[in-house]
Amino acid sequence: MASDVEIANRALSKIGDRSIVSLTEDSNSARAINECYVVARQNEIRRHPWHFAKKRALLAASVTTPAFDFAYAFALPADCLRVLMPHPESESVQYDGRIDWKIEGRNILSNQAGPLKVTYLADIADPEQFDAAFVDAFAARLAAEVAMRLTGSAEKKRMAMEEYRMALLEARRVNAFEQFSIERPMGDWEIARL
Repeated sequence: MASDVEIANRALSKIGDRSIVSLTEDSNSARAINECYVVARQNEIRRHPWHFAKKRALLAASVTTPAFDFAYAFALPADCLRVLMPHPESESVQYDGRIDWKIEGRNILSNQAGPLKVTYLADIADPEQFDAAFVDAFAARLAAEVAMRLTGSAEKKRMAMEEYRMALLEARRVNAFEQFSIERPMGDWEIARL
């Protein structure tokens, strides 16, 4: 698996810049990467429901309740970048598509009593946990972020963005194959009726 420096060097090689030894070394390349690395990583994780970043939590209701519209508030986990979905109270409750929750600040507001079951995307900082396809997309995004600063070339930035888009499409395609279908497959009777 990749390290932070290996990901940074993949990004730098995409724009034809020299490699670094450390994100904190005294060079323009390291400074440019270091300034955007954490925010770019968090944004990339937040943009897509990557399986390596998914976590589940049972959230207890806060003692402070919302002033109106909702009965309960639930503090988000400290590492939460994006809530995918609070789950119904129990498996016997059918989710009917209505939204009975919303995020305000670092809280989920809901009319459902706790504990609230939540699936979310966590801020994974350890590159050993990253999916290989995510590493490719993330490195290309870093390259696009630092291209103008390091090379002064709008063309290199454009090429890095195009490589990012292609890597992201491939990463999302691979990621999609690693989950079950949410819709129930058609049975023999339904197929015959078609």
